[in-house]
Amino acid sequence: MRVNTKTKREVKRYAAVLTTDIFFSSKVREAAKSNRIAVEFIKSKEGLIDRLASRPPSVIIIDLSCKKLNPVRLIGEIKSTGPLKEIPMIGYLPHVDTDLKNEAVKEGCDTLLPRSRFAREVGEILSRFAAE
Repeated sequence: MRVNTKTKREVKRYAAVLTTDIFFSSKVREAAKSNRIAVEFIKSKEGLIDRLASRPPSVIIIDLSCKKLNPVRLIGEIKSTGPLKEIPMIGYLPHVDTDLKNEAVKEGCDTLLPRSRFAREVGEILSRFAAE
């Protein structure tokens, strides 16, 4: 837990996960549970920026294959919003989609992982942000 110095209240660490993929959602949910980090799954971009800005997560994880969310554009919107600029963003995508990878980097995604590696290392990824 960290303490919000303005209000002297504890702020629970959590990961914001932007995906509509049920398979990856369940993998993240299990990893979060074992690492004691809360997860908020976000399946729609409606009100997303305001929601994240009002309660900033420890990390933002985004499924770059989720066409419904228009993830590349969303990365740019998130990274251009003052309180969200510094939040680490991890994107995962099919390893063969180099164009998508390049676009995500251009928009400001901090870390990109192939889907297979993300699935394998999601527990380690979440534990790193739970410990900070």
